[in-house]
Amino acid sequence: MLSLKNKILMTATAIGLASTIGVTHVANAQNNQMQPQGQQQEQMNVTNAQLQEFAEAQVTLQRVQQKFQNEAKNVETEAELETIQNQANQQMVAAIQETELSVQEYTQIAQAIQASPDVQERYKAIVQ
Repeated sequence: MLSLKNKILMTATAIGLASTIGVTHVANAQNNQMQPQGQQQEQMNVTNAQLQEFAEAQVTLQRVQQKFQNEAKNVETEAELETIQNQANQQMVAAIQETELSVQEYTQIAQAIQASPDVQERYKAIVQ
């Protein structure tokens, strides 16, 4: 069984490593409208404007992740850790919703970036 300190360190690391994939899982849990990946990929025609919105959300999400990773290092109980995780998830979803994207669109774009070399290249060009 892991000690509380080890659980806290593992969670802090997990929060810090949360990337597009992590947010995608949060978004999917909220929307609960997952489709087979092949269908999503076919349906999602990602525009450069959407990629720009996605990139802007990513900047905010990275700040949220860093903030909560730092906070997680200072917790003493599992209840505090759970509270921090919930706050991080809520703020990540709010950051996405502040763009012109819905959480579902954000999720689909994240998947398209991972699945399509063309979309990956266009996204890299935007963030450079």
